[in-house]
Amino acid sequence: MIDKSSFSVLILISLIFLKPLKAQEEIKMTLPSSPAFSILGFEPSSVMKPTSNKDLGSDLLSAFDKDGKLLMNLGMEVSPYWLKSRSVLTRKEYFDPSVGQCFIQSLNISSATVKDSVKGDNKLGAGLRFKLINGRPTDEYIEIEKKLNVQLTLSAVVGACIANVGTEIHSKDSAMEILMSSLTELGYSKDVILLFKENCKEILGDFDDTNEGIKNFLKALNEKVIGSNGVLIKQVAELSKKRVGFILEIAAASSFITTKKNEPIDRAGVWVNASNYFSPSNSWTITGRYMFASWDSAMTNTDIGLSYLKEMSGFNISIEAMFRWYRADVMDININNQVITRVEKGNTYRISAQGSYKLAENISVNISLGKNFDSPFTTTASYFSVFGINYSLFKPQKVDLAKNK
Repeated sequence: MIDKSSFSVLILISLIFLKPLKAQEEIKMTLPSSPAFSILGFEPSSVMKPTSNKDLGSDLLSAFDKDGKLLMNLGMEVSPYWLKSRSVLTRKEYFDPSVGQCFIQSLNISSATVKDSVKGDNKLGAGLRFKLINGRPTDEYIEIEKKLNVQLTLSAVVGACIANVGTEIHSKDSAMEILMSSLTELGYSKDVILLFKENCKEILGDFDDTNEGIKNFLKALNEKVIGSNGVLIKQVAELSKKRVGFILEIAAASSFITTKKNEPIDRAGVWVNASNYFSPSNSWTITGRYMFASWDSAMTNTDIGLSYLKEMSGFNISIEAMFRWYRADVMDININNQVITRVEKGNTYRISAQGSYKLAENISVNISLGKNFDSPFTTTASYFSVFGINYSLFKPQKVDLAKNK
């Protein structure tokens, strides 16, 4: 069974600077982490991150001022499926879900409000993202999970022996005999039994042969087993998030100018990602998206791209290329001073490489360089290079799961 504490109710919104959609816009080869903000093209000044039903309600209330008006520059994401406990969800349903189950488990809804500091327009964005196929667990995860199951059973066997001290168990030797015979009956290998026996002998001499001494010996042995559990539990928790195989993700979003009734839709977009993780650290991704923007000029673009990602210890590198077909309907004036719609259309491409090097737990150096999309509206060079440092202000507290508290 999977407890709700194993999951985060919300996905943290990535705070990245998003430029307004143009033909020369830089494109990330992944689905936007928050489609609502991506479609608005603005960086939020504050983001709500509710972690429970109660927090969600209080955060929604804080989105309004004292007069009941919606505050601008707010964003929120929520995964509806995880707003309640899923204690009956089986391991198979989580790791190998059907298409429908995968959809409801991964569905994430985002919303955002921003205020254009130049035009003064209030904008509302709404988006969603979900997976239809989510790959499979890695071989490493399966092996670590097997080891954890072994340790959990060992702990249960020791616990059963503690309960029988004074009835069936009257000495440390009889406790050892029952422990070894139980493990043999459960089908454990000779190597596992031998290692467990060595662990018993390491602490056996620290206790006397009274009932109290036998219980203390078994408790100390159980603490030793539980200590190994903590390390494995941490590994299982980390590896459960990784997938290999085919992953299919879809996202969509639209934005609205709430201060203009005659211009209801400002932008709309659909993203599709098809990834193949042929190993936990290597993947190919095909990205497709369609974007529409309705400003002074209406503009559409269709993008198709391919990327390769290599994840190494402390260093990641990706290479990507994207092709674009665009069309812009530009309001213009002809030689007779008449208003006309001039059509600008064509195709262009973007190719780039990105690298990220981890200097410390919360600090990484990032570099990106390549050729950006050409634009029908500008004649500036389309080559770019970006260098920066990513630093997390909020350092997560380390928890030693190996300790029995």
